[in-house]
Amino acid sequence: EYLLESMPDIARISADVCAQIAVAHFPRVQSEVLSALSSDPVLQFQYLRQVLEAGHASDGSVHRLSLVDLAAASESIVTSDMNELYFRLMCQFEPQDVLKYLRADHAKNLDQVECLKQCREFGVMDAVAFLLEASHEYEEALSIHLSNYSTSIKAMAQLTESTGTKWKTSA
Repeated sequence: EYLLESMPDIARISADVCAQIAVAHFPRVQSEVLSALSSDPVLQFQYLRQVLEAGHASDGSVHRLSLVDLAAASESIVTSDMNELYFRLMCQFEPQDVLKYLRADHAKNLDQVECLKQCREFGVMDAVAFLLEASHEYEEALSIHLSNYSTSIKAMAQLTESTGTKWKTSA
């Protein structure tokens, strides 16, 4: 119990160590660990990333495991609530990784409607477009892609103007 209460302090020092301790000593009580870290969503995210995405091989090397493999290897109980919280925190803290996560096999069990809601809330537009395409809402997805493309072109134009570089065109 003292170790669970100390989890926020351990996580502030090293999220990796916190996750390793939690998985090794509390493989079936992730909800209690998440509760102990609830005062700091960043630490919850770091912990969940370790629990849900990273595994350690017998030779000590780190490799990626599916949720099912990780749960079997660590005897962890991975719940849908943990997956949903992790996805929400990823949208909030690492939006650049959301699309890659959605494309991976371990995301197929996520509620697509809830994912779309989270992506919209946090402005993860490339993932919104991906989810809309998966839902056959091609017109809205195309609109988002075009908007993202337009924004990228404008940013490139501003960058070249600020550096004094001119676009060269050939006639």
